[in-house]
Amino acid sequence: MPYLTLMVHRSLSSALRGLAVSLAFAAAPFCAQADVRADFEAVQEARLRSGLVALTEERQHIRGRYAEQEMDCLERFFSASCLEGVRQRYARAVRELELLQESMELQIRQVQAGARQRARQEAVAQHAKAIETRPTKP
Repeated sequence: MPYLTLMVHRSLSSALRGLAVSLAFAAAPFCAQADVRADFEAVQEARLRSGLVALTEERQHIRGRYAEQEMDCLERFFSASCLEGVRQRYARAVRELELLQESMELQIRQVQAGARQRARQEAVAQHAKAIETRPTKP
């Protein structure tokens, strides 16, 4: 059973890394036009938020698996080493999820900050244009 659990944990880790890499590549393109960039930022933020939802579901799955493995250990007469191994694997899996979640939340904040900065730049440009086109008093 521990070998199977280790393999599941390794496949989970590689799947989460794959998700993080794909989300990072989704953020790579740079769009020159403001409308396209705004749409891209909205899509990117939506993808990141859906990734956060997937992480929440994965966390629930990990908790369920931990509870099952803990019950299996408690059925044994000598369960201390088994419980310790289960707790370590659970802590490692949860920490990987937390790191990925922090990374995704940082990317969301960066997308939002970029959108705010772009909006400020557009507002300043519009204000400067309005000042230029304003008629001067004689």
